[in-house]
Amino acid sequence: QSESKRSKPNHHSHPQPNILHRLHHANQIHTLLSLLNIPCIEPAFTALIRLASRVGDWEKAEAYLDEAEQTDQCKPKLRMYSSLLKGYCEGLEVDVDEDGKHVDTGNVHDSVDAKKMERVPSQEGLIKALLIWKRMYEKSGGPSTGHPQFHDIAKKSAP
Repeated sequence: QSESKRSKPNHHSHPQPNILHRLHHANQIHTLLSLLNIPCIEPAFTALIRLASRVGDWEKAEAYLDEAEQTDQCKPKLRMYSSLLKGYCEGLEVDVDEDGKHVDTGNVHDSVDAKKMERVPSQEGLIKALLIWKRMYEKSGGPSTGHPQFHDIAKKSAP
């Protein structure tokens, strides 16, 4: 009975584009908006950063973050930084040779072969995560008034 209640796949739906296609189209939209001098807002930058992070294009993700932080119409939120934080903490993607040794090429791969790629937590990734966290903290304006030690912190930072 439970199997008959399961929904059947819709064979008439269009196939979902893979993540690389989504990133390519998002990059095209971003480029067009830039050419037209139309600034992106926070949700658009968040989507761009998430897509670039999901494919391991950390340079592109950080470039979008840089642009977002410099755009007057964009008010950074935690979600804009979270993809980079998560990605760097989980580890950077590295190539694995035939002997199982890690070879960090720094390349973004068009297709990921699970037998040849691994995510490896590294000191480099954790340092990058801490730098992103620092940027996020600096953009936040400091601890919120709801922070348990807000008044003590405010007193210490007062001139």
